Amino acid sequence: MPYHFTKVFLLAVIIILISGCAYFNTFYNAQQRFEAAEEIRLQNIGEGVPDKAADTYGIVIQKCQKVLDKWPDSRYRHEAILLMGISRFYRGEYRIAETLFNNLKEEAPQTYDSEANFWLALINWRSGNTQEALFELKVLTANSDDPRFKSRILLARSDILLEEEQRGEAFATLEEAANLTRDSNEKSQIYYQIASLAYQNQDFELAYRANRQVIKNTISKSRLVEANLSIARIFHKQKKLRQLEDLQRSLHEDEKYKDIRGEVDLELALLYLESDRSEEGLDLLQKVIEKYQKTIPAAQALFTIGEICLMTAHQMDSASVFLDRAVKENAHFEDRKLAQRYVKQIAAYQDQLLAIKTKQEELAGVATDTIAVAVDSSEVSTTGQTTIDSSAIYDQIATSMYKLGELDAFHFGQLDTAHYYFNEIIRYFPDSSLRPKAMFTVSYLLNTQGDTTRALALAEQLLSQYPESEYAAYIRKARGQAATTDRSEIALRTAEITWLSNRQRGLEQYQFLLTEDTTSAASAKAALFLANYYDYSQVNPDSALHFYQLINTHFPDSEQSLIARERSRFLENYLTQSTQTQPDSVVSDDETD
Repeated sequence: MPYHFTKVFLLAVIIILISGCAYFNTFYNAQQRFEAAEEIRLQNIGEGVPDKAADTYGIVIQKCQKVLDKWPDSRYRHEAILLMGISRFYRGEYRIAETLFNNLKEEAPQTYDSEANFWLALINWRSGNTQEALFELKVLTANSDDPRFKSRILLARSDILLEEEQRGEAFATLEEAANLTRDSNEKSQIYYQIASLAYQNQDFELAYRANRQVIKNTISKSRLVEANLSIARIFHKQKKLRQLEDLQRSLHEDEKYKDIRGEVDLELALLYLESDRSEEGLDLLQKVIEKYQKTIPAAQALFTIGEICLMTAHQMDSASVFLDRAVKENAHFEDRKLAQRYVKQIAAYQDQLLAIKTKQEELAGVATDTIAVAVDSSEVSTTGQTTIDSSAIYDQIATSMYKLGELDAFHFGQLDTAHYYFNEIIRYFPDSSLRPKAMFTVSYLLNTQGDTTRALALAEQLLSQYPESEYAAYIRKARGQAATTDRSEIALRTAEITWLSNRQRGLEQYQFLLTEDTTSAASAKAALFLANYYDYSQVNPDSALHFYQLINTHFPDSEQSLIARERSRFLENYLTQSTQTQPDSVVSDDETD
């Protein structure tokens, strides 16, 4: 072979080899980048596609496009199209991805038809065509014999079903997928979903087992941490104190769990409290507050101590301090709105105590430390040269006592104290308009506590002494006895009855009565009820003032207007002063108990 020919031949071979190596290297680099992007995405699964993963998918697209542009007949063409399509999907570029997968189906239907259809179904889902996507995935499942591919399909279907809140079918789909897959990443994702569903369904044993599988299979740090936190909560739910103590110690020894230590400590502290180990529980709550300042666990710990002071010890001042600190500690803890409401209700409670003391001093002319005052409301007392109408003052004391009893009974869980206030009204304020209401409330409370004998006796007393009251009418109706036919009275009674079991619905019925009738005595009573509710229970001065003013406008000569006029003036002054300073947040009208 002539020398010059040999040289040309060798040069041609070298060019061919270099060319082949070039497109192989380009595609190989694209594959490497794709695997890196997938690893980043899987490590952050459940949190969206991170920017770093999206950028890496972008590099995959560039390199695959280079393969297609420079070497359109390369044997890596179809794989490059597939990688480009998947990368476009995870970047949210669904139209371009759809075109790529359709091209892949046309060019290599036998090899890539099912794979392309899988991604086209997911694009349909992301584009809002949920039912079409579910149908396409169901067909793919039926036509596939590959266990791994079927597992991927089932996992995708479960994601869609969960988004559609079809939890039962999603759960069954996940279990089927878990039995098919051998891929660790897919297995961890499947068991994560199973654990979440099982926890929501309070199947804590299954949730525990699924979380253990997540820990065993996941490569995602966030999923690993989340699974351990979930197990801590499961141990709390199951009252497994020793296991939770062991888990807490092990998580404190590993730095990768430092972000959940406060939450785990909180779970253990709560379980100590529930296990009659209050001293250890309170001590651990204090440590959470000190070690994890400004975090959600610290705020929740402050709230828990405040609620104990309020509900167990009835220490109003201490409760208010802890609850107010909880509100300021972190804006995102679960019970923040309830803490805000408690703070305002405690302030209202203390206002009523002060009002009682002030009125007693006004009556007696001297300071008094006792709340209960046995008096004859027909007396007129004098201080110096000023004559005092004691009956009006006694009515105001009774009103404050009723509000104290209502807060204790229906907000603070202090039934003994609530009984005390209501019974004081029944015993010592015979002329108060609140006496029949107090009798009715005590009868209701006794019934809920299972003391039906005393409840029945008080109901009979109410029927005998106040036969024309709305409370007597309610008792008669409950017994199937004759009742009034007045529409407004019936509407008022219905609202009263509904309020006892469904406060939101009861409020709606009170408000409906006012829209239908602004002249009857029943409407005046409904308006005062709503005013008092927003004034003292919800501590919402704007809404309270609205109903007080409604009474002043439509019922100026009614018994309710005496209270409404005085309270309207107070709230108007309060709101005027509030505009000059930073206003407190108030509980919205739709936050019902």
